[in-house]
Amino acid sequence: MIYEEDVIMATNAKRGVLCVVAASVNTAFFSFGSSVILLLMKPLVEATGCSFPQATMMFSFMTMGVAFTALFAGKIIASFNPKIILMISSLPALLLFGSMSVTDSIYVFWALSFLFGVSIVFMGPTTNQIFITSWFAKGTGTIITVAHVLTGLVATVMTPILAMFITSHGYKTGALYAGIGITGIGLLMSLLFICKLPSAYGLEPISWNIGKNKEEKVKGNNSDLVWGTPADEPYAIPVKRFFRIPVFYFVMISAFLLTVANGLYYYNSSLIFQSMGLDLVETSYVLSLTHIASMVLAPLFGILCDSIGSKRAILLYSTVGAVLFLSFGLLNGMTGAIILALLCNISQFSLFYSGVVMPKLFGTKNSPVIISWGFTFAAIGSTVSGTIGAYLAVLGGGKYVTTLFVAGIIYVLVIAFTLLFFTKRTKEKMQEIDKDYQVPA
Repeated sequence: MIYEEDVIMATNAKRGVLCVVAASVNTAFFSFGSSVILLLMKPLVEATGCSFPQATMMFSFMTMGVAFTALFAGKIIASFNPKIILMISSLPALLLFGSMSVTDSIYVFWALSFLFGVSIVFMGPTTNQIFITSWFAKGTGTIITVAHVLTGLVATVMTPILAMFITSHGYKTGALYAGIGITGIGLLMSLLFICKLPSAYGLEPISWNIGKNKEEKVKGNNSDLVWGTPADEPYAIPVKRFFRIPVFYFVMISAFLLTVANGLYYYNSSLIFQSMGLDLVETSYVLSLTHIASMVLAPLFGILCDSIGSKRAILLYSTVGAVLFLSFGLLNGMTGAIILALLCNISQFSLFYSGVVMPKLFGTKNSPVIISWGFTFAAIGSTVSGTIGAYLAVLGGGKYVTTLFVAGIIYVLVIAFTLLFFTKRTKEKMQEIDKDYQVPA
């Protein structure tokens, strides 16, 4: 016999799953946009007559767009129709890459790169993690990191295809087709599958309890029987109250520091491997190995968060990162490079820190706003990490021991912050503050 509530549960699941899948596809293709810029870098420099540093400023403008927009993204997604927002946000990709086929002005590319950065906030991991943590009460760590694997797969498959297309048809045609493809996929996914957050439908997050404990189903805002239960800590604390809670600042600082540590390696990765004695061809092989390792380490972090807890997963990854980068001076030659390549992407858990940690600390009610703020701090970290890394390399005489030593120290700080603030006492303090904002039943 089919119960009415079973139909409602299935509808809830279908809506949430399709929305998250669509957001993950958007994330994969809009993240691929950065690879497109890298592929077009050399022909753009030749066409515009600008220098490579001027061309790479496209990434700086893009990151500024991300940092600025992420401050407001959570509130926008929670307050307006995400379908419309994401459809509009699909267009800057076509504007940026399409402009490369009709103009050679670096100033136009800078302006449109900022706009593309704005769109990445809504079409990339920020909004994707908001959807995941809002629609799912359990397993969010695994879902977030598996979505990251999709991003890696798209980049792995599409990069050589686009490179061959640019070689045979020219960079202007390649840029135009890349813009059409990325925008087209974004429009299609957003139109067909993106939806509002579950609270807008009077639903609770999915917790994969279908067919179990029917008498325990939770009523939504419209008194409809829905699938699942609320997150463990659906705090009623208003967002502005978090500014008076110390753990809030240390979590945001950690998001910043982890991105800096990741950037210190990532933005210098090719030069780091060459400083270990590898030639350019050997470096390319090792960099390919890092992408393969990332497809294991990324989902593993999410699985660990869901199985042993986010605190232990953060401590484990931060410890490995600290040991790896602090001991970089002992790694040499191909053997050392392979060890670094297999473990270096441990640093990429910085990409999931906001989505995994913040809902558990601050509750799912506020997660859209808190996650977007976390991405703002992360974007600032990404912006400055390249410059910091280059400066440290100069101080180190062209070697990267100092650069990665600083990255290792950052992981030690994150370990200290995690041990100090991810505690039972912190949770009890949050519950105590929450009592002042709970509405009596």
